[in-house]
This record gives sequence, C-alpha cells and structure tokens, in this order.
Amino acid sequence: MSQNVPLAPVQELAALALAKGSTLQDVASEVGVNRKTIARWKRQERFNRRTAELRGELLTAGLGRLVDASCSAADTLKKLLTSQSEPVQHSAARSILMLANDLRKTAELEAEIEAIKCQITELEAAQAGEKNGRFHER
Repeated sequence: MSQNVPLAPVQELAALALAKGSTLQDVASEVGVNRKTIARWKRQERFNRRTAELRGELLTAGLGRLVDASCSAADTLKKLLTSQSEPVQHSAARSILMLANDLRKTAELEAEIEAIKCQITELEAAQAGEKNGRFHER
C-alpha cells in the first residue's frame, strides 16, 4: 500500500484527536469505534505518521499564536511604561528589562552552540582526514 494513500475519514479524525492528546477511550467514543480498533490503528506506521504530522501542524499553529500574543504582550508592556501609576511603570520596566536580559542570554547561548557545532565539524573533518591519510599510507 502506498504511503501517500490518505487515511479513511474516521481514522483521520482519530489521528487528530490523538494528536491533541486525547486518550484511546475518549478517541474511540468521539469517532464511534471500539477502543481496540484505535489501539490496532496505533500499531500501523501510516496512522502513526499521520498522527505525528497532525501534532506537528497543531504545534506550529500554536507557536504562531504564541508569537502573535507575544507581540501584543510586548506592546502592552510598552504602553504600561507611560501609565499614571508609578508601581505599574516600575513593574512594566522591570519585566521588559528581565525579558530583554533573558533574550540576550538566549542569543549568546545560541551563538556559543553554533560555535561548538562548527568546532565539532572541523574536528570530525580533521579526524576523517587523518584516518584517510593513514589508510592511504598502508
């Protein structure tokens, strides 16, 4: 059977429910099949692959919403800097500074990780060159 063949509509619904984190029993009730049927489908590579694809799509969509909400939250914090209330201004300023510092640390760690990856790649290439050199000397 081809890997590109879509799941049956009931299997697609079950895969989506599982991707959302529902239990086997809840999925079975939701789509109108026996729990054992769901368990059998879960032993099929194509079903599991589709469930994973759907989970990835859900995570991507959720991440997009979080990014959008983060922009709105940042705008809100910025507006609070001009609040009439000094405690509100202080809290907003503190939050912004803490978040900016966390972001800076994250960026520094990402740069360090990339540098380490480059060093590993260079070491692996050097080791491969040494092995090839030794091999050719024999």
